[in-house]
Amino acid sequence: MRYVVNRGQLSPGIRHSLEASVVDLVGSNLPLLEAITSKPEFVAANPEVVQGLVDRSRTLAASHETASRVAEIAAKARIIPAIPKTDAVNPGYLTASQSRALNTLEAMAQLNAQAPVLAGVKLRLNPLIVGPSGTGKSHLVRVLGARIGAKTLRICVGDWIPLGGRGDVPATLRIQKALEENPRLVLHLDELDKLRSLAETWSLSQLTEVFGILDRSPLGTWSDEQRELLKSAFIVGSGTWQDTWSQRTNPLGFHGHQDDPEDPNRRIRKASVVPEELVNRFNDKWVVLRPYAEADFRKIASALNLEPGVLDPAAAAQGGQNFRAVECALAEHALRRIEAKIEAREALRAGAKGSRFLKTAPPLL
Repeated sequence: MRYVVNRGQLSPGIRHSLEASVVDLVGSNLPLLEAITSKPEFVAANPEVVQGLVDRSRTLAASHETASRVAEIAAKARIIPAIPKTDAVNPGYLTASQSRALNTLEAMAQLNAQAPVLAGVKLRLNPLIVGPSGTGKSHLVRVLGARIGAKTLRICVGDWIPLGGRGDVPATLRIQKALEENPRLVLHLDELDKLRSLAETWSLSQLTEVFGILDRSPLGTWSDEQRELLKSAFIVGSGTWQDTWSQRTNPLGFHGHQDDPEDPNRRIRKASVVPEELVNRFNDKWVVLRPYAEADFRKIASALNLEPGVLDPAAAAQGGQNFRAVECALAEHALRRIEAKIEAREALRAGAKGSRFLKTAPPLL
């Protein structure tokens, strides 16, 4: 008995190793896990401990049968398994459409850095990304910056709109500062579809400023050095033009199961949703992102090792939310976990109050 020590006297490292061994022991022994989780009082009093044991059992499951058994045990105890932490989606999972777009953007960025002028002609290398909401336009530009080792600065059209007593740094100063601090810069001008609504007289200066950036010849408080730095930056524009994608009867027809054999670039041009003065400032080969398909959601669910029922690929594809469907599904799963813990806590409190009542209440007869 002299070798028995109090748990609190152990060093943090040894105590952590001991606790991890216990979790592994219970997690790998399903009968023991089931015996522990079958005690409602213990589950209610120790939700975090039981949650950890179930999550560890799920991780150690070596076969589909074992994983199914763990799921059954968790369901009986009303324990919702955790989703493993992973970087599969950020920065990494790309749809087929995004992968093709990323390769195109990288090629244009390399050409912009190596030979922006050929045979005395200035090349038009500003790419325009067009796609429905949630298809990852901003994410794609960030991945591009990481791939080519460049800083990324995102400026929305709204950043140029004065908002009364607004006290943040103006868009122009943010761009100038980023250019001075980063020899290589990917300048992302987002939400360009909102330019079509800037027709009032008061907004003409903001419109002129955006076009000046795209033309690499801005007016106003720009020094010669800053203008030279802007010429070396890789400028990427993007916009949703949501009306083009939300109308299911539109000739674009991306929501259907059959792809139109016509080039999507040409189809969007036929829709005439992008103003001509904006079109003229970008490379003729637009980068078009297609909506997420059911196969994309299945790959994401597999990459994240999601439990069945967390994300319904077919319903997600039909919903038209694109990657937002993944965000909403994960948020709902996380909320269910928290709600289950709250319910277990309240059940424990109700049980404790009932016990006190039975002990103190006078006999009925």
